[in-house]
Amino acid sequence: MLFSSPEYQSKWRLRTPLLTIVFSLLAIWLWFNAYSTVIAIVQYYNPLPEWDYWRIPLNLQSYQAWDFRVLWKQHNEHRIVFPELFFAADTLFWHGHEYLPLLASVLTWAGTWIVFFWAVISDERISRPIRMGAFLLSGIMMFWPGSAAVLGAPFLLQWPLLQFAVVCAFAFLSRTNEARGNRYLAASIASGIVATYSSGNGMFIWPLLIACGVVLRLSKRRLAALVLSAVASVGLYFVGYQFSHDLNVRAILLHPIYTLGFLSAYLGMPFAEMHTRGYRIWIGGAALVLVLSFAFWAVRGNRIRTRPAVVLFGYYAFTVLTCLVTAGGRMNPDDRTFTSAKAARYATMPIAAWAAFIFLTVWVASRSRFPRRAVTVEVAIGVLMLIGFSKLGGWMKARGGEFADQQFAALSVEDGLRDRNLLRRLYIDPVAVSNLLPVLEKDQLTIYHKGRPGWLGKSIDEYAPVSDEKVNGAIALTLPVPTGFEVVGWVDDTQLRAPYRWVVLADDEKRIVGFGERFPSGTPGDLQAMKVPFSLTWAGFVETRRKDSHISAYVVDPRRRRLLPIPGSVEAPLMEAGEAADQGAPIADFHWSGDQYWTPHTARKGIDFGPAPNAPAYTSWSGADSFTSKAVSSDFPAPASGCLILPVLHGPIVEGLSVDLEDAKTGAIVASAPMQDYDMIWEFWRVKVPSVNRDLRIVVRDEGRGWGEWVGAATPSACR
Repeated sequence: MLFSSPEYQSKWRLRTPLLTIVFSLLAIWLWFNAYSTVIAIVQYYNPLPEWDYWRIPLNLQSYQAWDFRVLWKQHNEHRIVFPELFFAADTLFWHGHEYLPLLASVLTWAGTWIVFFWAVISDERISRPIRMGAFLLSGIMMFWPGSAAVLGAPFLLQWPLLQFAVVCAFAFLSRTNEARGNRYLAASIASGIVATYSSGNGMFIWPLLIACGVVLRLSKRRLAALVLSAVASVGLYFVGYQFSHDLNVRAILLHPIYTLGFLSAYLGMPFAEMHTRGYRIWIGGAALVLVLSFAFWAVRGNRIRTRPAVVLFGYYAFTVLTCLVTAGGRMNPDDRTFTSAKAARYATMPIAAWAAFIFLTVWVASRSRFPRRAVTVEVAIGVLMLIGFSKLGGWMKARGGEFADQQFAALSVEDGLRDRNLLRRLYIDPVAVSNLLPVLEKDQLTIYHKGRPGWLGKSIDEYAPVSDEKVNGAIALTLPVPTGFEVVGWVDDTQLRAPYRWVVLADDEKRIVGFGERFPSGTPGDLQAMKVPFSLTWAGFVETRRKDSHISAYVVDPRRRRLLPIPGSVEAPLMEAGEAADQGAPIADFHWSGDQYWTPHTARKGIDFGPAPNAPAYTSWSGADSFTSKAVSSDFPAPASGCLILPVLHGPIVEGLSVDLEDAKTGAIVASAPMQDYDMIWEFWRVKVPSVNRDLRIVVRDEGRGWGEWVGAATPSACR
């Protein structure tokens, strides 16, 4: 054979020092990506369920009763039987900490990569150096830290588990004719069943397996076994099935050009999200054209029946079919950025497709007339990957921010709050979350199993000894939120010799009333508009019934089990977050004096601002965000109860905006309405007016000219 000839082997020996350097650099890159991915998964960890994972407490009684009928419950269009087994085991044996699904995601993801490589090395004509280069490059692609967006979300186990089952089905089928008996055929069918009952698109494995069986020239009995298995597996899938009617094949037929763009954007992920101009959306389309040309080459050269062809082309075809069914249910022809195709929850499908593409490209180059071109191909792939990954920092930061928002919401729950706006970050229905939290607490699952909620109300001395040494830091501000208030501060951890994460909040009696956290996955959106240093910022919550006159903070020393006091203390804010139902009678004879841009509030198309005030409202948005405005209310007496409801609304960006309640005689600010970016709903602030402030007025300022910078207010009312 060519690659066994002395002349060929001697040439490789001459290049050994250079290859050693190149492979060492690639191995370091692979190690760095894998390490960064594991770190990202750890940083993204959220102790509470998020989004669809809330089905776990819903199914808890069935798990505890070993009622396996629960496995058959639909999840949207899917039957996730095998992922559900991991969820149930984690709940029953590991207190619902989500460790088992996360571990299974990582192992099945690595398994997919190993199966790809196993298929390629079955071709002995590929030299060892070329194999090693393909192995390292594909691993760099597979373990790019962006994959943690899926691997770090426990409920998305269905994707890596599905992908592993798919490649195993093709790999086992490719060996069916090589061995006596039908054990490989049985393993292929079993893998197909796992794929089918991990995600709905797993049903595509069956027509592809049958097509591969025809290409491999399986016996009629074996083909019949495949067909019968497909009929039984798919037929059973629809027993008791409820169709969602989201699939719209007609849209694909009516918009073929858009569908091609959707397909290209999907296959091009993550590079379709590069922060650069040009044709990044069509990168996936170019890769698809190359794969089709490789398939033509394989058919023409009678290589389509080889193991690399079956596994790699099979997986790529499965990815294309998955994209098309996704387009039928998700695509919007009016969206020219193909947002639905680039959703982070789909990321592992195209990432693995890129790994398959790398193996295919190297395999084809190695089997060409000039096999040494494979080296050039690998160098080109490495350079392109380096350039592409360098332009994905913004995408990675955005994913970290999403996980940080979820951690922020989870912390509020741990601190005893039930803020509906925050709960929506964990699930679209905050009422459902509030109803399911007692289920977790009753069975001591997730945060309630030896977690922080158990420390609330206890002495800080029980938690850890308090040091006399103070840290360089401060409590920067407090903000009222429903059922409590938020505390934000910062700590310079250089004197701690290690980055800190946790802060303990205590009242005057040194009892724990809450915990603060520096979020490891990034900065929550709520904190990004605050005037505090992002890298040092922590935030926590105090429940309304636990708040005291003064709140102190202590940073937990990560090296030594002790608490270091943070200088200063704060009082609970005068304002509390209320609801529309808290509004009483509107203040009589109330009116605004504003400029031309202070106009009556009108509902903007496509935006839901939540429950509206029961009195006239005005905003500074008069057709554009660039207008600035100031409005001053008439003077009015404080309600006899000393409690006032102040309705406030603002745009997605709060820079330059303020709503102040002032003393009408002295002009002193009694209270200021808290504002955070992207809280675009009417907020009803409950103000406890000090007895010395008899007459009041409201001053609204919009000094922001940027996008989303506008503010509004409504006639205040007495508290109900």
